[in-house]
Amino acid sequence: MINFLKQSALVLILAVVFGSVLALIYANTNPLYEHNQKMAIKYAIQTTIPGAKDAAKLEVSEVELSDGGKAYQVSDGSKLLGWAYVAKGKGFGGDIRLLVGLNAQAKGLVGIDVLEDVETPGFGNSINKESWKSKFRTRNGVPLPLDKPLVVVKRTPKAGNPYQIQAITGATISSKAVVKIINETASEVARQVK
Repeated sequence: MINFLKQSALVLILAVVFGSVLALIYANTNPLYEHNQKMAIKYAIQTTIPGAKDAAKLEVSEVELSDGGKAYQVSDGSKLLGWAYVAKGKGFGGDIRLLVGLNAQAKGLVGIDVLEDVETPGFGNSINKESWKSKFRTRNGVPLPLDKPLVVVKRTPKAGNPYQIQAITGATISSKAVVKIINETASEVARQVK
C-alpha cells in the first residue's frame, strides 16, 4: 500500500511539473503564433484582393460579423478595394481554412487563398496550387457572381458558365470541400458587409 501511495504521489508531481512546463511554453509561444497568423492573413489579402498588392497605402480594418467571425475591409486609403474573410470547413484529410475575397460591392468572388489544410500530399493539397486557385479569381475583370452556388464538375466547364469549377484530378473531395465552404459562407458574409 505504501509503495502504491509513493508511485501515485510521483505521478501527481510529474503531472503538475509537466503541465506547468506546457502552460509556460504555450504562454510564451502563443503571441508569436497569433502574430504569424495575422501576417499570413495580410499576405493572403494582398494576393486575393485585386489591387491590394500594388496599393501604396494598404489599409485593412476588421469588421465584426453576427456569428462572431471577422471580415476584413481592404482599401488603399481612398478607395475600397474589397472584402476578405476566413472560412473553415471539412476536407478529405481534415479542416481546410480559406481566405475568401469579395469585390468592393460584395457582389462577387474575386479570389481565394488556402491558409491551412491537411489534405493528401500530391493530390488534395493541390488546392494550394495557383493554377487551381485562379479558377476563383475574376475572369476578364468580372468577379464570379454570388447569386447562384458554385458547382464542381469533373470535365472542362462549359464556356460562359462562371458557376462551374473544374475539380482537381484525383482530389474531387478536396475540390468539393473548398467549393462547399465558399457556397456556405460567401453570400451570408456579403449580405452582412453590404
